[in-house]
Amino acid sequence: DLANGLCERGNDVHLAIFERGLDQIDRVQSNVRFHELRRRSRADWSLVRALAGVIDDNRVEVVLGVMQYSALTAYLAARISRCRPPVVAGIHTTANVGIKEELQDRLIYRSMLGRLPAVIFVCESQRKFWLQRFPELRTNCHVIHNGVDTARFMRADFRSPAQRLRMELDIPAEA
Repeated sequence: DLANGLCERGNDVHLAIFERGLDQIDRVQSNVRFHELRRRSRADWSLVRALAGVIDDNRVEVVLGVMQYSALTAYLAARISRCRPPVVAGIHTTANVGIKEELQDRLIYRSMLGRLPAVIFVCESQRKFWLQRFPELRTNCHVIHNGVDTARFMRADFRSPAQRLRMELDIPAEA
C-alpha cells in the first residue's frame, strides 16, 4: 500500500526484497519497480553491494528498511553507494523470539538505529517499548499508525455475518 500510494503521488518507487515467496506481490502496481535481490547468508556483503547498485543506478533519494535486518542492509548499502541517501527504519515488532535476537538488537541494530534520521514505529506502545531498552532513540523515533483501507473491507458478503456477530456480542450498530 505504501509503495502504491507513493507511486500514485508521482514518486519513482523501487521495491527490493531479499527473500522468496512474497504473498502480496500481485497487489503491487505495475509502475513500482521491483528488485529481487537474493541473500545467500545472514551476513551477505554481495546483497549490500547489489542494493548499493540499485540505489546508484536509480538515483534513489530515500531508503526505507522495514525491520532491523533490512534497515541494516539498507544502511550499509547507502553508506557505500555514490548517492548516499538517508535511510529510515520501519520497525513492526516489540518482543524478540529469543536471546539471539535480543543480542542482535543490542550489539548490532542499536548502534545503526541511533544513526538514522528516523525510526518509525506503528504504535505508541511499541515506541515506548523500544525507548525503555534504547533511550538514545528518543531523538529520532516517530509513530506512524498503520492505516486500514476500509473500502477494501466493506464487501457485501461481510454484512450479514457481521450483523449477526454484532447481535450475538451486543455491539451497537454505530460502534
